[in-house]
Amino acid sequence: MSGAELIDSNIWIYDHQDAPDDPRSALAWAFVRRETHIVISAQVVAEYFNIVRRKDEEERILRNIARMLRRCRVQPLDSAVIQRTLAIRKRYGFSIWDSQIVAAALEADCRRLYTEDLQHGQVIETLEIIDPFKA
Repeated sequence: MSGAELIDSNIWIYDHQDAPDDPRSALAWAFVRRETHIVISAQVVAEYFNIVRRKDEEERILRNIARMLRRCRVQPLDSAVIQRTLAIRKRYGFSIWDSQIVAAALEADCRRLYTEDLQHGQVIETLEIIDPFKA
Protein backbone atom coordinates (compact mmCIF):
# COMPACT_ATOMS: atom_id res chain seq x y z
CA MET A 1 0.00 0.00 0.00
CA SER A 2 2.16 2.81 -1.25
CA GLY A 3 1.28 6.10 0.36
CA ALA A 4 0.32 4.48 3.65
CA GLU A 5 1.31 6.10 6.91
CA LEU A 6 2.01 4.41 10.22
CA ILE A 7 0.74 6.26 13.27
CA ASP A 8 2.64 5.49 16.48
CA SER A 9 0.97 4.80 19.82
CA ASN A 10 1.68 8.23 21.31
CA ILE A 11 -0.53 9.89 18.68
CA TRP A 12 -3.36 7.42 19.37
CA ILE A 13 -3.02 8.06 23.11
CA TYR A 14 -3.44 11.82 22.61
CA ASP A 15 -6.31 11.14 20.19
CA HIS A 16 -8.24 9.05 22.68
CA GLN A 17 -7.67 11.13 25.79
CA ASP A 18 -10.24 13.78 26.47
CA ALA A 19 -7.90 16.52 27.69
CA PRO A 20 -9.05 20.02 26.74
CA ASP A 21 -6.06 21.49 28.59
CA ASP A 22 -3.58 19.58 26.39
CA PRO A 23 -3.53 20.98 22.83
CA ARG A 24 -1.99 17.73 21.56
CA SER A 25 -5.28 15.96 22.27
CA ALA A 26 -7.30 18.10 19.85
CA LEU A 27 -4.48 18.12 17.28
CA ALA A 28 -4.20 14.32 17.41
CA TRP A 29 -7.97 13.91 17.13
CA ALA A 30 -8.10 16.07 13.99
CA PHE A 31 -4.95 14.50 12.55
CA VAL A 32 -6.10 10.89 12.91
CA ARG A 33 -9.45 11.66 11.30
CA ARG A 34 -7.78 13.43 8.36
CA GLU A 35 -5.53 10.49 7.43
CA THR A 36 -6.92 7.83 5.13
CA HIS A 37 -4.33 5.05 4.61
CA ILE A 38 -3.35 4.31 8.19
CA VAL A 39 -1.19 1.40 9.26
CA ILE A 40 -0.65 0.27 12.85
CA SER A 41 1.37 -2.56 14.28
CA ALA A 42 0.77 -4.97 17.14
CA GLN A 43 3.32 -2.93 19.07
CA VAL A 44 1.21 0.23 18.62
CA VAL A 45 -1.88 -1.52 19.98
CA ALA A 46 0.01 -3.05 22.93
CA GLU A 47 1.68 0.26 23.89
CA TYR A 48 -1.63 2.10 23.58
CA PHE A 49 -3.36 -0.41 25.85
CA ASN A 50 -0.56 -0.41 28.39
CA ILE A 51 -0.50 3.38 28.76
CA VAL A 52 -4.21 4.22 28.72
CA ARG A 53 -5.19 1.39 31.08
CA ARG A 54 -3.59 3.39 33.89
CA LYS A 55 -6.23 6.11 33.58
CA ASP A 56 -9.20 4.65 31.72
CA GLU A 57 -11.75 1.86 31.93
CA GLU A 58 -10.87 -1.32 30.08
CA GLU A 59 -14.20 -1.42 28.22
CA ARG A 60 -13.56 2.02 26.70
CA ILE A 61 -10.02 1.00 25.79
CA LEU A 62 -11.27 -2.15 24.05
CA ARG A 63 -13.86 -0.13 22.09
CA ASN A 64 -11.12 2.28 21.00
CA ILE A 65 -8.87 -0.59 19.91
CA ALA A 66 -11.76 -2.14 17.98
CA ARG A 67 -12.23 1.18 16.14
CA MET A 68 -8.50 1.32 15.38
CA LEU A 69 -8.58 -2.23 13.98
CA ARG A 70 -11.59 -1.47 11.78
CA ARG A 71 -10.01 1.69 10.41
CA CYS A 72 -6.37 0.65 10.02
CA ARG A 73 -4.36 -2.00 8.28
CA VAL A 74 -2.31 -3.99 10.78
CA GLN A 75 1.31 -4.79 9.94
CA PRO A 76 2.06 -8.15 11.57
CA LEU A 77 5.17 -8.78 13.59
CA ASP A 78 6.67 -11.42 11.34
CA SER A 79 10.21 -12.62 10.60
CA ALA A 80 10.73 -9.89 7.99
CA VAL A 81 9.89 -7.18 10.55
CA ILE A 82 12.13 -8.82 13.15
CA GLN A 83 15.09 -9.07 10.77
CA ARG A 84 14.63 -5.48 9.64
CA THR A 85 14.28 -4.36 13.27
CA LEU A 86 17.69 -5.81 14.09
CA ALA A 87 19.29 -4.26 11.00
CA ILE A 88 17.84 -0.82 11.84
CA ARG A 89 18.92 -1.16 15.46
CA LYS A 90 22.46 -1.96 14.37
CA ARG A 91 22.66 0.79 11.74
CA TYR A 92 20.99 3.67 13.59
CA GLY A 93 21.49 2.74 17.25
CA PHE A 94 17.79 3.22 18.06
CA SER A 95 16.16 1.37 20.93
CA ILE A 96 14.75 -2.00 19.95
CA TRP A 97 11.22 -0.56 20.27
CA ASP A 98 11.90 2.42 17.99
CA SER A 99 13.66 0.09 15.55
CA GLN A 100 10.65 -2.21 15.53
CA ILE A 101 8.16 0.58 14.76
CA VAL A 102 10.39 1.83 11.93
CA ALA A 103 10.77 -1.71 10.57
CA ALA A 104 7.01 -2.27 10.69
CA ALA A 105 6.43 0.97 8.76
CA LEU A 106 9.03 0.05 6.15
CA GLU A 107 7.69 -3.49 5.74
CA ALA A 108 4.19 -2.04 5.30
CA ASP A 109 5.56 0.17 2.51
CA CYS A 110 4.66 3.34 4.41
CA ARG A 111 6.01 6.65 3.22
CA ARG A 112 5.68 8.34 6.62
CA LEU A 113 5.86 7.42 10.28
CA TYR A 114 4.05 9.81 12.60
CA THR A 115 5.60 9.82 16.07
CA GLU A 116 6.98 12.07 18.79
CA ASP A 117 9.71 9.56 19.60
CA LEU A 118 12.12 10.08 16.72
CA GLN A 119 13.73 13.09 15.06
CA HIS A 120 11.23 15.14 13.06
CA GLY A 121 12.23 15.24 9.38
CA GLN A 122 14.66 12.34 9.56
CA VAL A 123 14.56 9.93 6.63
CA ILE A 124 15.26 6.25 7.23
CA GLU A 125 15.61 4.42 3.92
CA THR A 126 12.37 5.50 2.20
CA LEU A 127 10.50 6.46 5.37
CA GLU A 128 10.08 10.06 6.54
CA ILE A 129 9.68 10.63 10.28
CA ILE A 130 7.07 13.29 11.09
CA ASP A 131 6.13 14.69 14.47
CA PRO A 132 2.58 15.89 13.73
CA PHE A 133 2.80 18.39 16.56
CA LYS A 134 5.78 20.09 14.89
CA ALA A 135 4.61 19.77 11.30
